[in-house]
Amino acid sequence: GAQNDIGARPDAALLSAVVQEISPALGISGAPHFVHTRRWQRAIPQYEQGHLDRIRQVDAALATLPGLALRANWRDGVALGDCIENAAALSEREAWRYPAG
Repeated sequence: GAQNDIGARPDAALLSAVVQEISPALGISGAPHFVHTRRWQRAIPQYEQGHLDRIRQVDAALATLPGLALRANWRDGVALGDCIENAAALSEREAWRYPAG
């Protein structure tokens, strides 16, 4: 069921819960290198007119910066499942940059 109290929790508590829940599922350990929290009190965020143009501008800029990758819910879907799916695809695509050993 819905967990309406989650949005009222402090950022640190949310981060702790997320790390605790996803670390075993993704087989990762340690703290994230970067965290940004934005709260939407009443709804899932909606894309505004011109959003796709901004995405194209970001993609063009990223094409000039080898090794820099960007994934966020404003790019590839606001749902948690979208974020997880896109992060997994990015990690598979970029894993060659960081060989084991």
